[in-house]
Amino acid sequence: MKKRVLSLLLAVLVAASLPTAVLAAEYTDLEGHWSEPYITELTDLGYLTGYTDGTVRPDRTITACEALTLLSRFYSPDDAVVELVHDDYGEFVETYVDPSLSWAYDEIELCLAAGILSQNELRSLRLTAAIEKELLAVLLVRALQLTDEADALNDAGVELSFADTDEIASAYRGHIAVLVDAGIIEGNSRNEFTPHAEVTRAVVAAMVVRSIDHLEELGHSLVLNGYTDAALHEGVLTACSSSSVTFRDTDGLLRTYAVPDDASVTVSGVSRLGSDCVGGFISLRTVDGAVDSISVQVRSGTTYAQGRITDVSRTSAGYVIRFDEAETGDSTRTTVPTALSASIDGETADLTDLKAGMFLTATYSGSEVTVVSAVSGDRTVTGTIASVTYGAPAELNVTTDDGGSLRFTLDLTDLPTIRWGDNAAGIDRLTVGSSATLTFENGLLEEISVELSDETLEGIVTSIVATTGGTTWLVTDSANETHSLTVSSSANAYYDGTSILISSIQVGDTIRAVVDGSTILEVYRLSGSSLSDNKLSGTLLAVDEDDDVLTVLNTSNRLIYVDVSDVGAILNAETGKTLKLSALEANDQLLAYGTYTDASNFVASSIIVE
Repeated sequence: MKKRVLSLLLAVLVAASLPTAVLAAEYTDLEGHWSEPYITELTDLGYLTGYTDGTVRPDRTITACEALTLLSRFYSPDDAVVELVHDDYGEFVETYVDPSLSWAYDEIELCLAAGILSQNELRSLRLTAAIEKELLAVLLVRALQLTDEADALNDAGVELSFADTDEIASAYRGHIAVLVDAGIIEGNSRNEFTPHAEVTRAVVAAMVVRSIDHLEELGHSLVLNGYTDAALHEGVLTACSSSSVTFRDTDGLLRTYAVPDDASVTVSGVSRLGSDCVGGFISLRTVDGAVDSISVQVRSGTTYAQGRITDVSRTSAGYVIRFDEAETGDSTRTTVPTALSASIDGETADLTDLKAGMFLTATYSGSEVTVVSAVSGDRTVTGTIASVTYGAPAELNVTTDDGGSLRFTLDLTDLPTIRWGDNAAGIDRLTVGSSATLTFENGLLEEISVELSDETLEGIVTSIVATTGGTTWLVTDSANETHSLTVSSSANAYYDGTSILISSIQVGDTIRAVVDGSTILEVYRLSGSSLSDNKLSGTLLAVDEDDDVLTVLNTSNRLIYVDVSDVGAILNAETGKTLKLSALEANDQLLAYGTYTDASNFVASSIIVE
């Protein structure tokens, strides 16, 4: 950990203060210097380099800008957070920081976001002047997120033992005391803090190493408050109201978010959301699991197209991109001028780098393509299964950690691989409340993997209460403690290695249940069972004529696979006529007679189409 964090911290010492640097194992001006162990350690780690003349110049001062750049390295935000920070502070920094310091814009923005300094302080700070030790100490305390401790010491009237304590601003003495207690700073040979002395490279090296040591001793990991759980999503709106938005993001995922009343909303400069926003381009930020801000651009004459690329070719008119339109699935083509570049995974690229399987977002001005953006088609998405709705097609909803919902449509005749733990499973094993990982290859959903809960409960079923809102079991365990458990609508039941109907479990049965909190995800009956039902009612969802199998959603909202290979007759209840298998259609209401072989498979002897 120490090496990883130091690499972030000390990289700035090379970039900001050594214009012509080379690696050196020893420095001619370091031997016997008090900072030798600190600078030597940093050099050995490969994060600090000297000048071409073999010196390291430990007594060279650093500027306030260089110090801020250094302090920003205590944080290592990902690209999405960096972009969010830039959205919040970029304009301010560009306005008040001289362009000659543009190399430090990102780091200064990060310091503002982390609370290391305020916007008012930045306005008045002389960034190119050498920084004083007292100010550096205050900024360091803020960077280490020790301000509360410093304020508490200041309120208590902390006393410092430095010979020059009177020269330290009273408002800052608590900050100095925190760093003294942590072993990060100490007095010189005359027991002086020298608050107004200019800070040298030696002092910085010592303070950095000691700060890292202190964080490690405490086991603290610094986070960027307000951005720790922040995420930014962009895409094209497909539905919009004052309370929710649905959009296809630039990764191809269909996202829905509730819009809280306190969210910042801007639509082409106006603070409102409505159906007229559909088709606009949205940038949505979430913080700590809720929508924080929304910006929508709706421009006359500007439209967008999105879909999975199937082919890219070059013609005399430009590059022809063929893609399957995301909303309709229709095959579409568009011609892009050869002079246009593309953005692929956030990086500028040539149109020749566009490949089949990438997800495309194209911006049009009138009929002409003006912007081409694409992302790679291979990725994984994680979340919690919120619902599975069976139909033609089926619909899977997955909630994400940032408070949104992802919606996927699934073709029951061509499902992705579904895994329950390490085992292959059917769609009926997608249990509400379970954690799932969705894997995409070449832009297509190839696998849904459900994470198994390791929480189990064994006991006797003492009560079963079924209502329109669900089914609740009371289960008494071996310690005579009673548990109230809700049976998930997608829960599966087994007995002696065979799938059984959940309804076959009765009061008095001994069970072992896999649970997530108070929800039963899977149940094993440890006493006798039978499958006595000989008929099935439900809605036809899909017909597989090759294998003679019907997929039926029964009245309990469970998928049943009906074997019709030996069916005697298929009758139309209204006309009394015999039907062929090919005449059956999705959404037909069926009544089948036969036998269950397990809870999900039924062998039909006759079928009536109602």
